[in-house]
Amino acid sequence: MEDPDTVAVLVILSFLSVLGTIGNATVLYIYVTKKDKSTAGVFIMTLAGTDFITCLVIVPYTEIAVYLQYRLLYDLPCKIYMFLITCNVPFAAFIMVAIAIDRYFCICHPFAHAINLKRAKWVVLFLICFASTLGLITSMTHSVYRLIPRIDQTTYLNVTSVWNNTFHSYENPFCNTSSVGCSNMTLTTNVVIYGDVTTISALNFLPTMKYDIAYDGLCTPSDILIGETFREIYQKVYAGFYLMSFIAVLILYGMIYRAIHKHRVKKSKRKKSNLYPSQTDFTLVETQTTMTMHANGTEMVDLKPQPTPEQRERKRKASRLTLREKTLYANIRTAAILFVVTIVFLFAFLPAWLMAHHIISFNSVVFYMYFVYNVANPFIYAFMNKSFRDDLRRLLKVQ
Repeated sequence: MEDPDTVAVLVILSFLSVLGTIGNATVLYIYVTKKDKSTAGVFIMTLAGTDFITCLVIVPYTEIAVYLQYRLLYDLPCKIYMFLITCNVPFAAFIMVAIAIDRYFCICHPFAHAINLKRAKWVVLFLICFASTLGLITSMTHSVYRLIPRIDQTTYLNVTSVWNNTFHSYENPFCNTSSVGCSNMTLTTNVVIYGDVTTISALNFLPTMKYDIAYDGLCTPSDILIGETFREIYQKVYAGFYLMSFIAVLILYGMIYRAIHKHRVKKSKRKKSNLYPSQTDFTLVETQTTMTMHANGTEMVDLKPQPTPEQRERKRKASRLTLREKTLYANIRTAAILFVVTIVFLFAFLPAWLMAHHIISFNSVVFYMYFVYNVANPFIYAFMNKSFRDDLRRLLKVQ
């Protein structure tokens, strides 16, 4: 009988896989068919594509691994799974940082044009390559084979100092009468003197460590291709990427909030100082005379107030400011949506990250809930983005 936690994990992952595949396919279709492309759209499409592949391929793959208790039997499926599962997470984290940088420049430095469509695509390509490198390293540190240490009877003699050119016999310290397959033997060595060395201080016998490759079918860390020391260092670096991404995102969105707050303060001051005068202010106006002749011969004079050149110039400036305000608020709304996406990502992966580093106790149901993030994004867009909702309605009407 299956473990209840395992059954719960399989049911949850199946539900998330179906829901996430449909939702992210919809997001991909809407943003791919949009005519007006933007840097935010490029990153959203990248996220949707990543989430779509995750829900379509990686989540079912994880279900198989969990059901088999990671006894994948063959080395290639083991390495492919570890590649997919480990390059997916850092890639999503890096995209979150790229989105935060993009929103920072759009809101805080709108005229810098630091990230355009071409640069955004190059950033995505670079992040794919970098995340794939991390996934490749992880796949090389996992296998269904193990190294089993085997001690050989051959010993190396390390002489630190000797006296006289002579022959000496020493017992092998790694063998004793109770050792299996190892008899108590003596080692005779010819020691050659170089210079005036008068004493022997140490003789160290070191065993030749050899390893056998054993098969157990479990997809777990292995030292066959990459040693344990490198793997432990790499695991710390890999975990550090998540932490650094979290800190970078917090700093960038903090700077965005600070810029928005400053903008609101300035706008409030402008309103108080009547920087935008009313269009009905006729203190300095020109008049236009209109002559109207009626049938009875009477003549009517119509005087219409006309704005002065100074007022027309103010109106043009106000119009330009209004357009700038609209662009700024559009960027702020996009930043708010993507900020929510980032927060969901960070908190979805946080429990699994803490469990992986033994900071909190392991719970399989909670651990695999990080896949919720890959399903949540379409619902975030639908809830917070009116344009996305309109596109979704049009898509449903066409269907």
